[in-house]
Amino acid sequence: MEKFIITFLKPYEHQILGGPFEVSFPYSLIDEKYIDTAERKSQTRNFNIKVGITGRMDASWRAQDMNFNLLRVLYEYGKRQIIQKLKDHTLQKNEELIISPYTHPDTCPFDSNKIVGPNSEPIKIEIPDKPIMETLEFSELAAFIIDTRDNINTLFHKLYKEKLFFIHQERDLLQLFRDAQTEEEFIFRVTALRNIITNINTKKLLELIKCNNTDNKSINVFEQYLKEEYA
Repeated sequence: MEKFIITFLKPYEHQILGGPFEVSFPYSLIDEKYIDTAERKSQTRNFNIKVGITGRMDASWRAQDMNFNLLRVLYEYGKRQIIQKLKDHTLQKNEELIISPYTHPDTCPFDSNKIVGPNSEPIKIEIPDKPIMETLEFSELAAFIIDTRDNINTLFHKLYKEKLFFIHQERDLLQLFRDAQTEEEFIFRVTALRNIITNINTKKLLELIKCNNTDNKSINVFEQYLKEEYA
């Protein structure tokens, strides 16, 4: 079991005209075994995670909570992203996360008043020795899902010159194989599953079934297409 110490530094905002609101959260990371050694300074590494949110999501979340604190929520998302990346052994020096309707729930999963931070208090993280990507079950199932999706898209493109399934965030595939130990993590996993299932080429399917009702949901349209073509 590895143990790391994360210490967040002062965050700073990015001014992007017409783009998402973004905040960078710089932090230092050190293996706990070096904390009380002469190598502490040399073994301390500096990282940064930039977390952004689209205007639509920001407005939606604020409308649902008058006491909503956006900075704390972005910090919480960033902190959890770092911890998960550490567990996956995929953490990079510079990470980026954008919160949008395509990747996150319509309702904010956090009570911002109960989020402590960002501050300079060290956070201790314990990491399992074996990352999830090194398990045989993960590799086989992940490969099966990816191959099946690609095969379906290949067949659909051969017939209609377009893809059937879209993936806005490839990390959604990884979410399905992570533990859900809290209510918030469960929401993330279910949202990822929803994104994978519902990001369908509805426009093309409506054209194929000769339907002008654009209010139809993607799954309903797909079901109607299958009934008409293959029933």
